[in-house]
Amino acid sequence: MNNLNSDPLYYDSESLDYHPRSGSPAIDSGDNTLLEEDNGLDLEGNKRVADNVVDMGAYERTTASLHPADTNNDGSISQAEFENYNAAWRANESWSTSPSTIPVDFVTRAGYLLQKGGAYKNIGVGKPATWVPVNE
Repeated sequence: MNNLNSDPLYYDSESLDYHPRSGSPAIDSGDNTLLEEDNGLDLEGNKRVADNVVDMGAYERTTASLHPADTNNDGSISQAEFENYNAAWRANESWSTSPSTIPVDFVTRAGYLLQKGGAYKNIGVGKPATWVPVNE
């Protein structure tokens, strides 16, 4: 069994965000033989194995996930996309992509990204902080 004898470099342990940051020794250091066949997802619903070896901990580091407001999947949130997402949240409507019940912090993150130009990247930490403007 693999063990870490060093800081796992989680995103924000003090706030209980145990997503591995870039450079974390937890990335790709798990044991694939310990995975259950029927559970191929981490706690956020991402694939449990992203780069052939499972990450140690409850979350698999991934940078592939797009913000749900980005309905055309172009890596940018437009004014229209934000307005539709915000309107659905205000009306307590289900959203077509996960999470279907829109969390307020996802709406505020979408607004923040729009304010910073719309284009964003995923740095693979806890949602919604994982989505940051491309120029950061």
